[in-house]
Amino acid sequence: MTAARCQGCNSPQSAHPCHCAASATLTASGTAPAKARHWVRHALHSCGAPAATVDDAALCINELTANAISHSGTPTVDIHVETTGAVIHLDVVDHGHNAGQAPDAGPMPDADAEHGRGMPIVAALADAIQVHRHPDGGTHVHITFITDTSPQGDPVAARRLSGQNDRCRARVGQG
Repeated sequence: MTAARCQGCNSPQSAHPCHCAASATLTASGTAPAKARHWVRHALHSCGAPAATVDDAALCINELTANAISHSGTPTVDIHVETTGAVIHLDVVDHGHNAGQAPDAGPMPDADAEHGRGMPIVAALADAIQVHRHPDGGTHVHITFITDTSPQGDPVAARRLSGQNDRCRARVGQG
């Protein structure tokens, strides 16, 4: 794993929120989602991301990592975080065999369903989702969060907390 540092000046990202990037490769295991969640929290806190967005990103990375392990048969999961100003990009890449359908951000399943909540949760929290299935195996999920770094606060987080979630957009594609 690499530390979150400014790409321009190499200072720790907690010093200023310009641009930082960090990547990690996790062994597919039952503990990988929790490790991914903690790693993303640390990386985004180091980058100076708003706390509400860090919480949402951590939940999303947990769900995406769990999906990668549960549905792909991958030996490892690659995660990447990059911030540029008010935009946070998170990527989860598995190297599996593409069994089954591409992840779908469809409607939330019935309350008594045991599975199927991960992608709807991600779709509800992220500003954008892109899913790419690779012909030779593996899936790459890219999600984006847009934050407000102005002194007035974080209206995106305020909208999340107020329950006004009108920013759910999902695209699923091949290639």
